[in-house]
Amino acid sequence: MEAWAEADTETRAGDDRHAMASLQAAVTEALACFAAGATAKACAHLDEVQHLAATRDAASYVFGLFYFNTGDPTAALEWFDRSLRLNPDHLDARKGRAVALQRLGRANEALAIFETVARDNPADAEAAHMSGVVLQDLGKTEAALAAYDRALRIRPDYCEALCNRGALLEKAGRLEEALQCFDALIALRPEDAVNLFNRGCVLQKLNRFEAALADHEAAARYDAAHPENEVNRGNVLQKLGRRADALACYDSAIRLRPHYPQAYYNRGIARQRLGHFAEALADFDAALAQKPNYPEALCNRGNVLSELGRLNEALTSYDRALALRPDFRQAQINRANVLFALGRPEFAGAAAAEVLAQEPNHAQALCIAGAANHRLGELEAALAFLDRAVAARPDYAEAWLNRGNVLQEQDRLDEALASYDRALALRPAYPEVLSSRGVALKELGQLDEALDAFDAALRLKPSYADARNNRAGALLLKGDLTEGFAAFESRWERSNAPAKTLISPLPHWRGEPLAGRRILVWDEQGLGDLIQFCRYLPLLKDLGADVTLLGRRSMFRLLSTLSKPPHFVEATPPQESFDYQSALMSLPFACGTSLATVPAHVPYLHAEPARVAAWSQRLGRDGLRIGICWHGNLKINLKRNMPLACFAVVAAIPGVRLISLMKDAIPDSALGFAVESFGTDFDAGADAFLDTAAVMANCNLIVTSDTSIAHLAGALGRPVFLALRHAPDWRWLAAGTQSPWYPTMRLFRQERRGDWTPVFAAIAEAVRALPASAA
Repeated sequence: MEAWAEADTETRAGDDRHAMASLQAAVTEALACFAAGATAKACAHLDEVQHLAATRDAASYVFGLFYFNTGDPTAALEWFDRSLRLNPDHLDARKGRAVALQRLGRANEALAIFETVARDNPADAEAAHMSGVVLQDLGKTEAALAAYDRALRIRPDYCEALCNRGALLEKAGRLEEALQCFDALIALRPEDAVNLFNRGCVLQKLNRFEAALADHEAAARYDAAHPENEVNRGNVLQKLGRRADALACYDSAIRLRPHYPQAYYNRGIARQRLGHFAEALADFDAALAQKPNYPEALCNRGNVLSELGRLNEALTSYDRALALRPDFRQAQINRANVLFALGRPEFAGAAAAEVLAQEPNHAQALCIAGAANHRLGELEAALAFLDRAVAARPDYAEAWLNRGNVLQEQDRLDEALASYDRALALRPAYPEVLSSRGVALKELGQLDEALDAFDAALRLKPSYADARNNRAGALLLKGDLTEGFAAFESRWERSNAPAKTLISPLPHWRGEPLAGRRILVWDEQGLGDLIQFCRYLPLLKDLGADVTLLGRRSMFRLLSTLSKPPHFVEATPPQESFDYQSALMSLPFACGTSLATVPAHVPYLHAEPARVAAWSQRLGRDGLRIGICWHGNLKINLKRNMPLACFAVVAAIPGVRLISLMKDAIPDSALGFAVESFGTDFDAGADAFLDTAAVMANCNLIVTSDTSIAHLAGALGRPVFLALRHAPDWRWLAAGTQSPWYPTMRLFRQERRGDWTPVFAAIAEAVRALPASAA
């Protein structure tokens, strides 16, 4: 029996050695496969020896670790439990079980295990550290920090605890403390790329960009294949203004990890800031292709589309961003700005109001609300919003600019200039402010200073059409028609530009020979502009051109009285071909008009004789007949208009009859003086100004505000007194009593802004001085 027993013992020992060898071989093969990325093959090796591992606590623990690292925490938990059933005191299996529970979302169970292990083993730094990790996952920041501190008291050189403590402090915004952790880590592991990367991120948040860059560059030296480091290095370089170098970093990150939406996103930002908008858009699209629910990329994509003038697409991009994150403030603000740029101020104001409902002192939303109300003509509300904006953020240059624009609209020019000066003090290189400041100076009559401001704006932003257009107005007002009309060609690119009547690939006429050529001239802007500049049409015919005017049918009958009328069309003739095109108000530029060469022969338009005779019968010949007009389109520049009561001093002159030339305007009977007006048949037909012209022919004098009536009277060669505001439209020049455009016109200018009394006193004196033959 003893011999048999001894033999049996030796057999079992041999079997155990064989089993251990099989386990060791299987685990070695599995690890090799796992390292090569062949996880399924690695698991197959272990499957062959599971029955052997299941009876050994150490092997079960090793299997638990393996399955945990292959991403199967459920299987790992089963093996850790098996190890503990075989050996309840297996400390590493207990900790492994806790880690698996944490991965499975059972954090409180995991925490209970780690805390028990830490209590039972006060010198176990790992248990204290892992308690901190679980507490951090549970959002218990202070408790987690306390656990990390316990781990570090046990083992001051515990790098993992230092790293996690630093990361948690960084997340909590306690950046200087986080920096101390990463400093300690780097002292222990000076060539660890991850720690250098982490410290660089903290230094970047502390705005210590040069130091951050040094850490990211050191990390790159120790680990050149670290795409996150390349992205953050690029971000720091952007902060340092080195955007081309930043692009190289993002390129490197994308080479290292082609599926990296954050790298595409940050490269898009760099390209956007470099003004490479098409390339930036491609990057944001690439980021979104990889990560469709990426609100930041959608927001910046909207910004680039806005820069490219693709405003409706930008709006869609912001809407998508807000669908993902409804409280995304910058997307809300950018969306409101695009709505404003699309000419939808009421919607922009509503979008701003949504932000203000949540943040009443949000400066950008207040600024947009102010601009929207300004555009809607609600000047007092606009100013109130902008006052709140600069109170909430005194360094907000754009709000000071918009505030100045509202004050300028209210004719509070000195206050407007003070607001512009505040904006320039905050941002000296701000072309929009310089241009608006130039307009205010022009309104004050300081033309040289205004031109200096426009020139400064254009030096900063040579393509700035608004400044160029404003400069044109100042040059024309000074009488420099040659340079002024050249600059006036920028009117099509300015904000709130007039709509072009014609969009055509035809070459624009710029003074080339016209003999035997056909030119299509298209009407633009107001009726007064059409009346003033139609004088150029016969000149084109004198140059040998066949001239066609594309314009408003209502004006064709009046314009047919030109000495050499053009062909008239309402729409581009589909079967006809032309050699050139020209906007009507571009003809002075193409003709090289100067003050000395203004084609000022009048009359160049004429009233119809039959209508003149009919109105002569209707009006009679009694008294000094003065045709009057006191306002034009009430939606356009009310500063040109004056109250009808201003004409009282003229009405008081014996023998004067005031005759309204305004269609549909019924003078107030309570004025205390008579103004004759006509019924609904006055210019009631489809053709404009025919009755007005005939009435003017029967008047001794026309007295008018700056409207199309003034242009018609001048074009008819009638005696006309024009009342001008302090800062007149460019065509009337800055000084003088005569107009280079209309020889029969006399100009009466305001000496003080808004004060019409001296103007009409001078007009009344001039009426009294008229020769008796005028009546």
